[in-house]
This record gives sequence, structure tokens and C-alpha cells, in this order.
Amino acid sequence: MKKKLPSYLQNMALKLAIDSYKSGGSILSELEKYGPVKEILEILGGCKKVSRSPEYKSEIDELERAGLIKCYNNYCIVTFKGEELYKRFQNERNTIENTLRDFYTIRIKNVDIKNITRRALDNLLKFVRTYGFPKPTGNTDPLVETLFINNPKSFTVRILGTQYVLSLLILYDDTLSCEINEKCKNYYPSVKIIIKTLEDYEIYKQKLSLIPLFNSRLIAKAPYGNNKYELTQLGISVAKHAALQIYASSKI
Repeated sequence: MKKKLPSYLQNMALKLAIDSYKSGGSILSELEKYGPVKEILEILGGCKKVSRSPEYKSEIDELERAGLIKCYNNYCIVTFKGEELYKRFQNERNTIENTLRDFYTIRIKNVDIKNITRRALDNLLKFVRTYGFPKPTGNTDPLVETLFINNPKSFTVRILGTQYVLSLLILYDDTLSCEINEKCKNYYPSVKIIIKTLEDYEIYKQKLSLIPLFNSRLIAKAPYGNNKYELTQLGISVAKHAALQIYASSKI
């Protein structure tokens, strides 16, 4: 496998967050469309006995090393660990899909999105503080390694707990907190609020780039002050959709 740049996983997570908002579904449903992840799910969720096909050689080797399958000469067997991981992925996806459907059925404007976002962000930051940001080795596809080889506690939180998505959620939460505060007139968040929020949770970053958020048209430069930003309508919608998924995942 050709090695990916360190930012690949972060960019993919951001893209998946945007795509999940546009589809109205979960980020796990979007992941199922991604080639390498789709192949892994086909192996783990297919029949108990898997042909040791050259087509899936790299995936099979990784799954065997992770203990998700056990291979013999010409075939492999999905282990109990592999079956459980697959079931957990499906259960999390279905639960979040159903929760999102409920949220949008009762109309999102009637939901206390400020409280949900705060609780979702708190959950996400605690997760990152405990497990750190994903650090792919480059030996296999970063999404496959992050989700299946490393077998995280929550697939949704592991992907959304990457730096670009997390930065967007911090900006969104900070913007929401000022909506009813008269002192926040003409207030716009900055990179400093992201760094401070991370440090409050003992998460330290020397470098933090918002360029991907600009390029994806999720944020724009604010009309007042240097190094100040405002979320676009797309940025607000993507952040809100991500927050709902994180909140839903915490209930599983």
C-alpha cells in the first residue's frame, strides 16, 4: 500500500462529516461506501468461511494479525472477535441512524442543540484526552487501521475526534454560547479559543491549521478583527449534524 500523508485521515474524516450531513445519515453509513472499509465489512460480515483470495490479500493479512480472522492454507475463518467487532459496527450505525431520524422528525429547531453540542463536545474531548488523536502507522489504509485494527470504543467518536472536525465543533460550540449574550455582539472565535479548549482538557497541540475548513467552505474570515472566523451556513449544519451523532453514540 502506498503510504498516506499524516493529514489524510483528518481530511477523510472531515469529508465524511460533510458527506454524512448532505446525506442526512450517519458517518458510519458513509464509511461503508469507502472501498477499503467496504471490503473489510464484506469479509467480516460475510459467510463464516472466507476464501483466501489474492484480491483481499493485504486486508486478510491485517485482519489475521489483529485476530479478527484465523487463516489456513486456502481459507480463513472469522473469529469470535471479528464477529463481535462487525456486530458492534452495525449496531452503532443503526442506533445513530435511528436517533438522527428521530431528531429530524421532531424538527431540529425544537431540540436543545446548545446543550446537546456542549455534552457531545465534552464527550469528544474526554475521549481524545484518554486515547489521543489517531496515529496511523502507514502500513495499511488509515481508516481501516483506525476503525478495525485498533478496534476503538466508539467508531463514530474515533473518526469525528480528529483535529479538523474537532476544531469545527469547538468553533460551533463557542458561537452557540454567545447567541444570547449581549456582550458577544460582533464576537467571532479565533484559533486561540480552540487551543484553550484543548488545553482545558490537557490536550496540547503545537500546530493547528484551519485551512481545510476554509477549503471546504465551512468557515470564513470574520468582518471584525484579525485572525477571527465565522462559521458559514454549511459549517453550522455540518457541526450540528456531527454533534448529534456524537451525542447519540454516547448513549450506546
